[in-house]
Amino acid sequence: MKQSGSTEMDEIFQILADDLGKINSKASPQQNKNWVAQILRKTDNVVSADKISQEIAKYFEDIKNAFDACQRKVLFRIERNTSDISKVAF
Repeated sequence: MKQSGSTEMDEIFQILADDLGKINSKASPQQNKNWVAQILRKTDNVVSADKISQEIAKYFEDIKNAFDACQRKVLFRIERNTSDISKVAF
């Protein structure tokens, strides 16, 4: 049981790592380029504080959502494993 639980947890954290990698690649699609600078270039060098603010908020919201999804999966596995243990114990 420990092995399968460990494998499930490994999968959960791999999904989190993949999600964070995707978020990061959206923020910096080219090598080591500043993503805010890319936004500015997209708007033809016209600074749009609202657009930059929205992009930053979306970036952090995506990160929060990835961590929240991981947390839900981990807690579900812990709850399930605890239930399995209590069934065996009683």
